[in-house]
Amino acid sequence: MNNLILILTSLFLFANPATPLSERLHNGDEAPLFNTRDVRGEKLKLRKLLKEQERVLLVFMRHAWCPVCNLRSHELMERYEELKAANYEVVVVYESPQEQLIRYVEDHELPFKVVADPSGELYRSYKIERNPEKLKAAMQDEKTLAHIEKGKKSYKKDFRSYMAKGEKPDALIPADFVLDHKGNILEAYYGKTLDDHLPLENLLEAKK
Repeated sequence: MNNLILILTSLFLFANPATPLSERLHNGDEAPLFNTRDVRGEKLKLRKLLKEQERVLLVFMRHAWCPVCNLRSHELMERYEELKAANYEVVVVYESPQEQLIRYVEDHELPFKVVADPSGELYRSYKIERNPEKLKAAMQDEKTLAHIEKGKKSYKKDFRSYMAKGEKPDALIPADFVLDHKGNILEAYYGKTLDDHLPLENLLEAKK
């Protein structure tokens, strides 16, 4: 646990200033479209996916070696069939390089679409926040620290095995977007801290 906190707090040496809140995307905005391949090599065209699905849950995580992100991935995995039954497709974007991310995906048998975006292109398109102060506060929050510990225990291997050589931590804060089949953002949810995500119960209850 102490080693992980050292890794995370060291990011203050490299962190960029916080992303201005005025730059965020909002409910009702058009979702930035993209064409890419997922870590399994399959083509992923967001416009095409939106036409095929009633809803898309687009999730922006940190690195594959981020324990709270691992915890969220397990939650998505455990409830994936419920989300599919409610006509949601799930796409998760990670900062990690392809080589490390595909090992993480295969080791944990993640059923949803996963995209590697180490260049940060998609993160910039969706105005994902980088906020050193939020990260600093998270490292002092008992709930977040408990989630970090739980997330570490959920890995199939040591979390550091998914860290690329030279990969540095940063102050990225996760975010979730619910998109409709027309490409509009139904909900833009920017996390308040490292482990703050849109509650899946909200999505599933809304479809009942």
